[in-house]
Amino acid sequence: MATDPSSNVTAPTPTQVPTPHKSTARDVFLHLFSLITLITCISSFITTVFQLLNLGFPVAELEPMYSGARESVNYTLRTALSTLIVFFPAYIWSVWYTEKMFHADPARATVGIRKWLVYFILFAASLTILINLVVTINTLLSGETTIRFVLKALTVLVVALGVGGYYLGSLRRYAVR
Repeated sequence: MATDPSSNVTAPTPTQVPTPHKSTARDVFLHLFSLITLITCISSFITTVFQLLNLGFPVAELEPMYSGARESVNYTLRTALSTLIVFFPAYIWSVWYTEKMFHADPARATVGIRKWLVYFILFAASLTILINLVVTINTLLSGETTIRFVLKALTVLVVALGVGGYYLGSLRRYAVR
């Protein structure tokens, strides 16, 4: 506290306000890498579940119309699984490395690129949930409910809620606003 020599009143000294980190090239590419691997993992996971449901609950009346449908399902399943095997560890590494950086320097969690990408992920998860609800209601109204459809809709809903919940928790954990 600084004092004014002509009075007995003490004036507060300016406090240092921590300056937020500016985004570096490493921050930008690390967060973009994380976002791209996340999107790829989500897409591959949902595709894998959908193809397993297609194999487990085939639509009998559609089978004769699609010659080679089973081979197409198998090919899509192999592609989705191999993509998941490669991209999921990369995503886990990027999240681990990012969390490690945040623990070492919590102010890094406030870089602009991170805020934008986290809010983008929350926005996309919210839209996915809304679109899934529209498709579900439309399918219910048309009377085409099957166990396969219900399981596919639940898969998308659970994935969107899981991803949205994780990143919402991340916002709260590091108080990014």
